[in-house]
Amino acid sequence: MLYCGLLLSYVLHAAGGWIDPDTPQSAMMQRTQTGQYWKLVFSDEFDQAGRTFGPGDDPVWEAVDLHYWQTGDMEKYIPSGATTSGGNLVLTCRKQNVDGFQYTSGMVQSWNKFCFQGGRIEFNVKLPVGSGWWPAVWTMGNLGRAGYGGSTAGTWPYSYNSCDPAILPGDIIQPGFSGLVGQRINACDQYPSYGLHPGQGRAAPELDAAEFVTTPGNPQVSQSFQTAPFSRDRKTLNTSYPGPNTYPNHYTGGQYQQTASAMTKLASYGDNFIVVGFEYEPTTESSNGWIRWFVDDTTTFELSGTGVGPQQYFVGQRQIPVEPMYIIMNLALSSSFGPVSPNLPFPSEFLIDYVRVYQPYEAIGCDPPSHPTAQYIQAHQQAYEDASLKSWPYQKPSFEGSGFPQKQAYFCGANPEVNPNAWLSPTKQACAELQNEYNWNCYQEVPMRCQQEPFNIAGAVFSKYYSVKKVASACDWGGAAAFSWYNPCAIE
Repeated sequence: MLYCGLLLSYVLHAAGGWIDPDTPQSAMMQRTQTGQYWKLVFSDEFDQAGRTFGPGDDPVWEAVDLHYWQTGDMEKYIPSGATTSGGNLVLTCRKQNVDGFQYTSGMVQSWNKFCFQGGRIEFNVKLPVGSGWWPAVWTMGNLGRAGYGGSTAGTWPYSYNSCDPAILPGDIIQPGFSGLVGQRINACDQYPSYGLHPGQGRAAPELDAAEFVTTPGNPQVSQSFQTAPFSRDRKTLNTSYPGPNTYPNHYTGGQYQQTASAMTKLASYGDNFIVVGFEYEPTTESSNGWIRWFVDDTTTFELSGTGVGPQQYFVGQRQIPVEPMYIIMNLALSSSFGPVSPNLPFPSEFLIDYVRVYQPYEAIGCDPPSHPTAQYIQAHQQAYEDASLKSWPYQKPSFEGSGFPQKQAYFCGANPEVNPNAWLSPTKQACAELQNEYNWNCYQEVPMRCQQEPFNIAGAVFSKYYSVKKVASACDWGGAAAFSWYNPCAIE
């Protein structure tokens, strides 16, 4: 009988029927935080015991085999760290020596299997007890595979569809502050290939339903949107915190991301299940989008798309994720999210009773026509299958196909062929600093291998390596454009 139940669940999911037959009828519709009723499009109740999640075992989930170095984890994730028992997905952390690590645990992903665009996702979870656990339920764009650093380099956590300087590597735009390697698939690229759309910025943003702090006496949940690019202040506007136990998270990001986040104090944990999740509307041509997070029946945190609008350092509007988003559930052990107690009990379990996704209209699939991913992933399999990689293993992006300049400099009021000292490295002084200190009108030009086409800037005519189209002005002083962005190859 158990085998038949497993087979039925497998067949229904594999056939694209994403609703678990064990989902109760009462859960087929869900009232949103704004009073609308949305339809169930995906569920997994985990009622069938004994499921395994190794490669090819399950039509929805795969348990990864890797060390998650990105967050300084102490454990190694192994497939046997995830199974089902007692009506739950069980992620177990054990004190166990594997591949040089003293601990093992479980992470499951629906990467490249089930994805969704917009709607509501909710998890019913029960937390392990003790300080140092980092249980999390979250989502990421399908073009980046969590834990596979080759795939996330240049994709995570961008959510950007503008052709401007913010797509460039951080050491060019914000040296010493931003560690971003640049948006690999960006809106400046008119010839992206691999089934991608010309002039469409693509990436792997992150939306976190919940990351839990399990400190006894002070349990909390962090709910956040991780995005890029960002300015130095990483300031998020137009947020609200309606939850009575919710407050703004003091952490606003690091050298790789801007974080719009809220913390909510939990009354208790370890004994009871908690429902967590978010609802969101992606950015469209007519709307900036929004996100609302919740804990149980309480709305905790709200973010308008205008809250991640244009910022300093040439950063334009970030998008509320438009990418097909997949689901990740994991139990980590790390001091990066709280002190690790020397008295943690082993083994410890993170339980997920169910995962459900609701939408006002059906928008599911990891390779949607609006934001395709399949051909790109197929053409770059090493980045998505080799967890040891920490950078993009293929040809590094450049404007000769992916939108990045191979080098850049600032031109300030003189022809560099006449006055070579007019070229100043952006790693020494930003254009704004030059403007303020020397009252110069500064322009950024990007040397390119494009059609040679003369143009005029500040009275000097240039013809070497350039084909340009002015697309934006980033700042003004005294009515003069102090920094203007020119997009090579926008016209040829």
